[in-house]
Amino acid sequence: MVDDNLTEEIITEDNAIIQDGVVVKYVAHNLVGVRKKIIIPDEILGIDFSAFEGRGEIESVVIGKNVQSIACSAFSGCINLRELIVSSDNPHLYSDGNCIIRRDNKRMIIGCKASVIPADGSVTTVWSAFHACTGLTEIAIPEGVERLNALAFYGCENLREASLPSTLKFVGHEAYAGCKSLKKIIFNGSAERFLTIADDNQCIPKRAVIQCLDGNFFGAEG
Repeated sequence: MVDDNLTEEIITEDNAIIQDGVVVKYVAHNLVGVRKKIIIPDEILGIDFSAFEGRGEIESVVIGKNVQSIACSAFSGCINLRELIVSSDNPHLYSDGNCIIRRDNKRMIIGCKASVIPADGSVTTVWSAFHACTGLTEIAIPEGVERLNALAFYGCENLREASLPSTLKFVGHEAYAGCKSLKKIIFNGSAERFLTIADDNQCIPKRAVIQCLDGNFFGAEG
């Protein structure tokens, strides 16, 4: 739970560019020392690419009941973002463990540095949910998750370690591209199986060791 010492700011046309109900760009001034909880009101239908990109003052985001879509890079570079809450009245999205998940397809679409992906089978796909999540240092993908989308952890430059489940069936193109600090991936399966589920040999940085049940090998991305 994020502490209460945050300044709440409701998104309106006074602090954001909004087009057809979609937040295109948050334009409020970043005041030194101010830590914010962003409230996305019920009038908002979506959040566009890079809408809140690089806003280090944001620590919490509350999503209203009528938001239907959130672009993968909506909160890219929000290094201090650690709480994600969706209104319980939202028929399209919900939150669990500081993850935002689509109700219709079990797809996790937005994460943050404090995300704990549910291990109850409610998430089967991690979309490009951690796009440039620079505050993320480690992540455990639980059993039941079957797919990591292309660019799932793109630009997570401080991510050091990740664990992957035996249920994984697909790791997308450049899933860990730009993860320059990534040193170890623990896969709960064999090396042969990992190689069959990887979309290409560019999905893991070459500096990272993939630790499998039957041995280790290194990634191939330059």
